[in-house]
Amino acid sequence: MTRLFDYHTHSHYCDGEGNLADYVECAAARGVGVLACRLMPLLDRERLAHEPADLGAYLEEARALARSAAGRVEVLVGLEVDYVRA
Repeated sequence: MTRLFDYHTHSHYCDGEGNLADYVECAAARGVGVLACRLMPLLDRERLAHEPADLGAYLEEARALARSAAGRVEVLVGLEVDYVRA
């Protein structure tokens, strides 16, 4: 059986919509074995995609989902970070 992966999500923590729990449930229902949640700090050079205080909330929520989804979907928690030259 082929294992499905999704390493690129866009939730309300960056420039997307929806919450992380919805992504995890959708992945489980569709047979996705590994789902990477991520937070994207920048929209462009001048604008943040989220408030810096959101980082703690994102990490707490994503790690809790990783624990609760264990055995159904492997949830990876990460950051998508851009390098912007000064």
